[in-house]
Formats: sequence, structure tokens, C-alpha cells
Amino acid sequence: MLVTSHVFAGALIGRALSRHPLGAFAAGVVSHFAMDACPHWGDPDAGRDEKFLRVARCDGCCGLVAMAVAAGLSPRRSRRTVVAGMLGGAIVDADKPLQHFFGWNPFP
Repeated sequence: MLVTSHVFAGALIGRALSRHPLGAFAAGVVSHFAMDACPHWGDPDAGRDEKFLRVARCDGCCGLVAMAVAAGLSPRRSRRTVVAGMLGGAIVDADKPLQHFFGWNPFP
């Protein structure tokens, strides 16, 4: 699953748990694994596929924009939890761009 879906789910989780940033982060991580358990487009060897990389680059940029927009539109009192939920939803896939661009995997 691409990162924008995880960002949106994390934003909704953060909004629902507007007083618990650590809970929102943890729930974002759990939602990531739950969403990845569903059938979706992707291949473990897709990092070598140019078509997948084109889509992943666009999705990564959309995910960053979605994070900025969701944080900006969130009410001030729940902004921290919305950001925490989005980070929790996206952090699990941080290894892919770090491995691709820098050759480093933070989750060996």
C-alpha cells in the first residue's frame, strides 16, 4: 500500500484521539499493519521496477502534501495528535525511501 493511504488513516486516528498523542502514534502504527494485511498493489521486488518507482515518487510527494494539509486544517488543540497519528501510519515504510536514496535501512 502506498503512503498517502496510511497518512489519511493516521490523520483520522489522530483526530479521533485528540487528547492522546502517544496513543494516536501507536494506533497509527497498528493501522499501518492492519491496512497492509489487506490485498493491495505492490510487490516485494517492486523497488527495482521503474513503473512502481514512478508511482511511489508521486505518492511520496502526495503523502507529504497530505500531511501538511491535514496538519494545517486540524484544530490547534488536536494538531499534535493528528501529526502523531500520521507519523505512526507512515513511519513503518520509512525504510523504503531511506534504502532507495541513501542505501540505509533503519529497521534491519
